[in-house]
Amino acid sequence: MFRTAAAIALLASTSLCCTASWAATPPSQMQHIVIRYTEPKPEANSFGAQPKDYTRAGDSYGRVAEAPDPAMHLHQLLLINAPDCWICELYSKKGKHMLTPTNEMVRFPIFPGRGPAAKKLLSLEFGKELEFFKQQHAAKTSAKDAKGQPIDQYSFPISADLTVVLNVDPKTSKPEMISMKHKAQAMTLEYVTYETVPFQASMFKPPAGIEITEVKVKQMAPPPANNAPTGATKPDDKAKPTSQAAAR
Repeated sequence: MFRTAAAIALLASTSLCCTASWAATPPSQMQHIVIRYTEPKPEANSFGAQPKDYTRAGDSYGRVAEAPDPAMHLHQLLLINAPDCWICELYSKKGKHMLTPTNEMVRFPIFPGRGPAAKKLLSLEFGKELEFFKQQHAAKTSAKDAKGQPIDQYSFPISADLTVVLNVDPKTSKPEMISMKHKAQAMTLEYVTYETVPFQASMFKPPAGIEITEVKVKQMAPPPANNAPTGATKPDDKAKPTSQAAAR
């Protein structure tokens, strides 16, 4: 099973028609973000300890590259060039292609969520972290990171038991760390790279030599009037951090 298959949720339904965002003129820039999970602390040299690479250009182009996993003989790559989406396995050199429904857009949610928390967590995306906290009027304080360097720290309670925290470099406004805390548990990741670079269309196409199989995707039903995310299971109000890195 593709571990990146869960990333199809990046193409989350919205009440906005995004067809217009699939413009003939590509964007001039894209965001390149590399993260590493630090809490719960992954086992040294395990797949969960390896960095994960995200690239996005607006809401129409997305790329998620996982590190190779020799133990499982997997090396997976998700590519979105809306409305096209490819899930590639680089070890086997096989991939799947699908066309996404026209009412969808690229989403890069950072944390999993359930129940009422899911809607807010869906809006907390890679590449839009600081935007989220400012839109939520999150509390901002001055603090110091683990190395004693000054940071701006934003904190926002998603629910009574769930809080998200973002550390930002005060000089560059770039995220350094983000954490979701549920009581005594936490899921934390650090940003290894956070940069804006010139757009490269080739980054959002399958590599040469990949055998592609076509997959039909059934048109999703329109989202509820309240714009709440749809799902197969009834949400649970108590969203608890779970290790994404451990999900296989």
